[in-house]
Amino acid sequence: MTGIIFRYGGNNVVKNSIFYNNESRGIWAPGSGNKIYNNTFVGNGSEAILIWSGGQSDVQNNIFWNTGTPIADPGGSNISNNLTTNPNFVNEGSGDFHLQSSSPAIDAGTTLPEVPCDHDGNARPAGSAYDIGAYEYGSSPGGGCSGSTSSPTPAPTNQPPVITITATPNTLSVSGQGITLSWSVTNADSCTASGGWSGTKAIAGNTRLTPTVTTTYTLTCQGPGGGGQGSVTVPVGQSTSCAQYATSSSIPSGFGVPWDVMNPSIMLLTAQCTPPTVLLKAGDPTTAKTLYVYKTAYVALGGAPSWDPVDLFGSQLISQAWYPKLAQGVTTIQDQSKPTYYVAYTCTWTGTKWMCGCRDSSCNQSYWQVQKIQ
Repeated sequence: MTGIIFRYGGNNVVKNSIFYNNESRGIWAPGSGNKIYNNTFVGNGSEAILIWSGGQSDVQNNIFWNTGTPIADPGGSNISNNLTTNPNFVNEGSGDFHLQSSSPAIDAGTTLPEVPCDHDGNARPAGSAYDIGAYEYGSSPGGGCSGSTSSPTPAPTNQPPVITITATPNTLSVSGQGITLSWSVTNADSCTASGGWSGTKAIAGNTRLTPTVTTTYTLTCQGPGGGGQGSVTVPVGQSTSCAQYATSSSIPSGFGVPWDVMNPSIMLLTAQCTPPTVLLKAGDPTTAKTLYVYKTAYVALGGAPSWDPVDLFGSQLISQAWYPKLAQGVTTIQDQSKPTYYVAYTCTWTGTKWMCGCRDSSCNQSYWQVQKIQ
């Protein structure tokens, strides 16, 4: 790749330019009468300047450094006052090709009326003579120069907070199904939650939440650049209770009852239906007792003879098997004309013994507890 190609004749002028890291060459000059003044060539490939056979150019006050052949000339060109030794740039690695005070390019050029200003738009010369290269050391606007013409480096500014907040899943088909709320923030020192949640939040994190209605979660953050706000809304389908067994129901033999045998007014196995989706619930979130729910439930859809597993979710999985107080799971019932049964397993500590999968208040034997849905 070449920086500039003079494709249409000669008499072109190139001045105060930077040719940096071109794969092939900086300038390809096939015509005659070209003027190549006060440029800086660094890291170019085969030649910095290729003057085509039969062409002549005027090449003065240029820096050639860490480049291939500085000038490939068939003869006849005027080549003078160019520098091929170390020019002592301010910071070559970062692309700052201004001159340090020790640079041999300072005051080493010839006066060229075509180049009254340097690459920054500052006047030439600043010293006793022109500097070689695109930049004039120690110069300032004047002599018809308007000041910096290069793109200035913007002053650092404090940016406002950028807030990303997401919910997984982002919509719920049934009330009470859980979501994972995740967020990350940049340019902020502090964040506060509002809407469906509350409190001071870290600038990144996630949490488990259980909205029962359509809910908006908002995060407001402050930083050096001001304040910002992000939010996500989780639509929630409205459901109705569809559990059939009550304390007066006759429970099939071989199963535990779906209520608390020590307090039958508390139903431990319930269900919320938004057809065809059903939210299964096991446990009692309001209890002060030590209560655990096994992590897996099973359903027999439409009275089927086989049981299908349903993974439950809760606030924290303990010993890779138990959720404290409450666990929930989701299943789908396509044929609602027939009853569906589901079983779960709960354990409650009385202070003297564990009551697990009870069928009666003596709880001498443990069973899977069963609930009917229709």
